[in-house]
Amino acid sequence: MAGPLPRRTTHISRPDWLPRRAWLTVPLLVIVSLALGACSGMSGTTAGGKSSDTIVFGAPISLTGSLAKEGTLTRDGYEIWKDTYNSAVGIKVGGKQYKNPDFFLKSGHLQESLASMQESRVFGFNPKGYAFSVGPSTPDFQTSLKSDADYVFGGTQWMPFLTYQGEDLFKSPDAYNKQYQEKFKSEPAYQRAESIACGIAFAKALEVAGSLDPKGVRDALAKLDFMSFYGQIKFDERGINTFKPMAVEQRQDGKKVTAWPAEVANARPIWPTPAWTSR
Repeated sequence: MAGPLPRRTTHISRPDWLPRRAWLTVPLLVIVSLALGACSGMSGTTAGGKSSDTIVFGAPISLTGSLAKEGTLTRDGYEIWKDTYNSAVGIKVGGKQYKNPDFFLKSGHLQESLASMQESRVFGFNPKGYAFSVGPSTPDFQTSLKSDADYVFGGTQWMPFLTYQGEDLFKSPDAYNKQYQEKFKSEPAYQRAESIACGIAFAKALEVAGSLDPKGVRDALAKLDFMSFYGQIKFDERGINTFKPMAVEQRQDGKKVTAWPAEVANARPIWPTPAWTSR
């Protein structure tokens, strides 16, 4: 039988297919648990990873604050669904149970990444690796999760360990990193570095255009092709910079390290991720 819904208050982005004023997101972690779980009637895993007769559905629902009314209505709808299916035959997923996939990959935003890691510990979810499109590169990921942020991979547009030699006043990622930390007393996220790169690109375009004429500046921007501390700045016919590669980082012992590309990596990736009970 399906158990009651966890009552949590977590704000996560609304999917396009749900109404704007009544939304709820089921985290990918839960979708994975459902898709890979199995039962004779219903089944799933407990927090210790052992087989049970219950599939637990986790759903971030706002039960306080400005969305409390919508959250309560959403919760009530799930309760009706649960009772209706339990009184019938439940959900048949298959005759074989699988646990803990090799790799957990999540595309979303910071709050979703934090929630996924927090729920992974609660439910004893132990894939060999975790990776998020957004989260590991931001300082908030580490400060929120502390040691639970370790071993997580993430893509990043920029890191201070990269070896670009730029044609700009910052010259290199390391030089910019030192200047930033001296001023702000914290590590720079890639969003700050890319904002500076935008300013550098405008400065270069203005110098080339030789005037403030919008069309002339725009044409100069479109033709830029130079190396900056942030990486190559060059735009294709759509106006998109597809020429600067990204990097892969991993959290190790509370710090970010570059794991790829190999020629600029400053640490070897740690694989597989230790189980929660082994940390």
